[in-house]
Amino acid sequence: MPTFTDENSALGDINNRVRIPCCLPAMLGAFISIGAYLIARDTSGYGLWLPASLCFGIILTTLCFWSEKEEQMLILGDDPCLSSTATEKIKPDLTLWLRMQGVYVMSAVTIFGVLSLVGDPVFLVYLDWKGSFLNL
Repeated sequence: MPTFTDENSALGDINNRVRIPCCLPAMLGAFISIGAYLIARDTSGYGLWLPASLCFGIILTTLCFWSEKEEQMLILGDDPCLSSTATEKIKPDLTLWLRMQGVYVMSAVTIFGVLSLVGDPVFLVYLDWKGSFLNL
C-alpha cells in the first residue's frame, strides 16, 4: 500500500485545480463568431446575426460567471480535510464579470474581423460541407 509524505503528491497541485477558467470566454468568442460569420455570409443577414450572436455570447459568459459564483458559494465555508488552500479561490465580483465579457468581445471581434477579410476559404469549406450534408 503506497504512502505519501506530502498531501499534494497524491492529488497533484491543488492550487492549479481551483483557478477560474478565463480561457472559456475566448473559446466561446471564437466558436460563436465563426458560426455567426458562416450563417451571416450564407444568408446575407449581417444586420440580424451579428447582434444576435453577440447577445448570445454575453449570455453564455454571464452564465459561466454565475456558475463560478455558485461554486465559490459552495466552497466558501467548506474545510477540506487534506488542505485549507483549496478554498483560496478568486471571489467572483463585477471586475471578473467585466474581464470575462471583455475577453469574449475582443476575441469575437478579432476573429470576425479576420474572417471578414480573409474568410473565403473557410466559407468554401462550409459550402462544401453543407452541400455534402444536404445530398445525404
